Amino acid sequence: MNKKTTCSSASPRCTEDYDRNIEDRNMKTRTFQIIVGHRWLAPIFLSAIFLSSASAREPVNVGGRRELFLDNVMVERMVGGAQRVFHRPVPREVVIKFDQPWEGLTSGGATVFQDGDRYRMYYRAGGDASREEFACYAESRDGLQWMKPNLGLFEFNGSKENNIVWKGVAVGSWVPFKDENPQCPPAARYKAIGLRVTGEWDAGALKELMPFQSADGIHWQPMGDKGIINDG
Repeated sequence: MNKKTTCSSASPRCTEDYDRNIEDRNMKTRTFQIIVGHRWLAPIFLSAIFLSSASAREPVNVGGRRELFLDNVMVERMVGGAQRVFHRPVPREVVIKFDQPWEGLTSGGATVFQDGDRYRMYYRAGGDASREEFACYAESRDGLQWMKPNLGLFEFNGSKENNIVWKGVAVGSWVPFKDENPQCPPAARYKAIGLRVTGEWDAGALKELMPFQSADGIHWQPMGDKGIINDG
């Protein structure tokens, strides 16, 4: 792949031209050119481009669902001046600080998703030399102003006045989400995956991804004592 990138300080757009050669067992080798960029936080959803799968001749029927066309897996060609255009991210102000005693110096790994009229954030806290590791919770109405609610669930230094939403087993790499399946039981509307490590990390420890469930995204419990993935 030959790739040329041209950026201008006067414009937020960075244009990348790709020249690619695609070989198909049933078609002659062809060369085509597209223009690519990227957009802050939300990519453009394209709804009408000549579509085909990578291995089939027939067009792919996407129905009414949205497709995220970041590459050419489903795009056979672009004609009539069609372009894939995104905009560059623009740094803004700080929206949240990890400055509480239980958060320590190694907080991060935030997971954010929209849930109705609010945004939920779950992030790793603690885990440094002087603190055990926690999962913490914050929420926002606009994604800019964040609040760390006093959940009163888990104790830190003799007090439950904190936003710790989970501690203990499999708190490492803890990633929650909302299960939108209409058949999902109410008690398991929210789910999470956490990493459980048994033994010393550098000495062949057993590493498992453990499942969790919650009815409200705040009160969590494990969905069993066995990992759903323990290979890899």
